[in-house]
Amino acid sequence: MLRHKILIVASRKSIGDSLQKILKRNRFAVLFESDIKRASQSVREHDPDLIILDMVSPKWSGWDVARRLRRVTEAPIVAVGNVDSLSTEGNEIDAQLETPVTSRKLLKQVRTLLARPRYLYSDVLTLDLKRREVWVGGSKHQMTPKEFALLKALMSNAGTVLSRKTIMRTVWNTDFLADTRTLDVHIRWIREKIEEYPGKPSLVRTVRGVGYLFVPTEVSSSNTPPEPLIEEVAR
Repeated sequence: MLRHKILIVASRKSIGDSLQKILKRNRFAVLFESDIKRASQSVREHDPDLIILDMVSPKWSGWDVARRLRRVTEAPIVAVGNVDSLSTEGNEIDAQLETPVTSRKLLKQVRTLLARPRYLYSDVLTLDLKRREVWVGGSKHQMTPKEFALLKALMSNAGTVLSRKTIMRTVWNTDFLADTRTLDVHIRWIREKIEEYPGKPSLVRTVRGVGYLFVPTEVSSSNTPPEPLIEEVAR
């Protein structure tokens, strides 16, 4: 059975050593980086299932690192730090752990996040929630973080109209609605990747005066790629 790969990003040796010891003792495959550039490279090379990020560092801003990592992966990110450092800034972080981190709390959080479904799919497309890829038939498309977050929000609420306000709050973390052209542009980019006829969309519909709707109402989730994409997705 393949072990889950966990990347620890920490500049403080004491934190890094402590986290590695706990995870290795519980049979996780552990990667460790104390440099930001190397951390991003490690994500690309090893495709970790989860990242643990030391937010308190003399070398970096934890939130800046989280945003940088989120540009290259959708793997869950667990922030480790004190209460003051764990603000509600941004939506890059999936979970927070206050220091000192106990084995029980760390393992509980790690296992909870690893149990999340990796794939979201309908009869027409599959969304790989880890690699930020969308499969339409046998064709794969890479998505930007915002495109991915937007399509994920729409698919997760299939059959329900999402208002512009809800989408802006969920994807862009703002209630500012004076200019939603950014949303419209991202919808157009998504349609160009998933629609057979982007000018006449059948999957992502516009509901005038309200927002947008993902049409297929049967959307499922799982930790294994759905048929018939098992071989393609696993490559």
